[in-house]
Amino acid sequence: RYNLLNPDKEPKKSYVEQCLGQTEGPIMAASDYMRMNSDQIRPYTNKSFYSLGADGFGRSDTRKNLRKFFEVDKEHLVAYGLSILAKEQLITSKYAKDAMKKYNIDSNKPMPTKL
Repeated sequence: RYNLLNPDKEPKKSYVEQCLGQTEGPIMAASDYMRMNSDQIRPYTNKSFYSLGADGFGRSDTRKNLRKFFEVDKEHLVAYGLSILAKEQLITSKYAKDAMKKYNIDSNKPMPTKL
């Protein structure tokens, strides 16, 4: 609001930009709630932003199974993180492929929200 109402002054940085602005590389936000929650900070960053979340409900008997089904468990986060770094050309894709193999992640599996 300040920046919109004061176009002739130095723009203020958002809290998110203050926290993440000096970091290097892309941002990956993950939640076992809907990815819409993570997406709320996207406009306040000027970096590549990747959002992961459990965009559904009632599919699993435990939180652990829900995270696995919606691919926001620790194994998927590692694989996705490495894949993002490869996409941004910060590492080679070999590391992401190795993680997918190590954690038995099927890259041809349909998107969980489509099941």
